Amino acid sequence: GNYTVDVTYDGITETSDPVILLVGSTTNDYSTAVLANNPVAWWRLGELSGTDALDSAGSAGGPYDGIYLPLVPLDQAGAILGDPDRAARFVDTADAKVSVDFDEDLNPAGGNAFSVEAWVLVEGLGGQRPIVTSLDDYSDTEKYGYTLTITSAGNWRFGTGRYAPPAFGLTTADGPAAVPLEWTHLVGVYSGSSNTLYVNGYPVASVSVTDFEYVQPGNFEVPLWIGAVGAAYGTPGPGTSFFDGLIDEVAFYDSALSGADVLEHYAAGLPSDAPPQFTLEPGDVLSDISGQVTFTVAVRSVGETTYQWQKDGIDIPGAT
Repeated sequence: GNYTVDVTYDGITETSDPVILLVGSTTNDYSTAVLANNPVAWWRLGELSGTDALDSAGSAGGPYDGIYLPLVPLDQAGAILGDPDRAARFVDTADAKVSVDFDEDLNPAGGNAFSVEAWVLVEGLGGQRPIVTSLDDYSDTEKYGYTLTITSAGNWRFGTGRYAPPAFGLTTADGPAAVPLEWTHLVGVYSGSSNTLYVNGYPVASVSVTDFEYVQPGNFEVPLWIGAVGAAYGTPGPGTSFFDGLIDEVAFYDSALSGADVLEHYAAGLPSDAPPQFTLEPGDVLSDISGQVTFTVAVRSVGETTYQWQKDGIDIPGAT
């Protein structure tokens, strides 16, 4: 539902903007939420082996299957709590990306709304870290298409290309700093008049796209890449920058998702009945008999968690 708060001082009352509370209820809500918005393509990246990154959207023009390059480790823990679907790891190299052949359905012409979505877990920063790009990068000033990425400064970014005087390059909505080793839900929305970046269900940056700063005419020849961005002049080459971490549940829509849609997707990825998920497992430690040892673990959960360390299946007193 929608919630507001009234604040009153000296007989004068102000009412806050409404906020939406969504509560996930089952472990299969995420697929339902995504498919309800009719994605053009949806790469779950859950394959256990092979080279095909399958499109699960089932749209009329598809499937828009991609190809895993050989250095993408598959069968990684996925982003959606309680969902057995897996994720893919991208390891900061040219042979660790997914390539989807160019198609006009994935590259709207100027003025046509679209959205791009992904869950990511960053393992390495430094330099640009592209997540999803369909970008014909002709030069620093001449770009066509769109990108969902991490900037060289370490911030989330959604950008669309522009090439019309007096402005060139990218129109970008830049968000807060990326947080490593945490699953983050990202959505970039181009409405036809603005770019908006959502992080974990909420809008964090929005920028107006004027009549001379639009996607014109969109990327018209370069493949869509997951985990990489290519070079210039219609020939991406092996790529110039690469993601370092896990990527999951990449989707492309030929519409502008609403704020309620985005928040529903995020909430559906965190169903209330899902078990905790380890994001960092404890590792073996070598120590002498008199040494002190520290084991480290990280867990992802919807609610508050408790811990109890054990040795040989027996609780260690005070190790909580």
